[in-house]
Amino acid sequence: MSAVIISFVLFLLAVTGFVLNSVGREKNNEVVTGIGTGISICVIIVVLVRWLL
Repeated sequence: MSAVIISFVLFLLAVTGFVLNSVGREKNNEVVTGIGTGISICVIIVVLVRWLL
């Protein structure tokens, strides 16, 4: 059950990162784009770690 919740949270974080990235680029806001990219990178790292272990 917890794996489903973790997957759902990771999916929401990935979507949030993608949206922030898009909004940041559209508004030409470096900070928002950086936050979005950071969230996306964190999600990718967590997914890779969970997949490898």
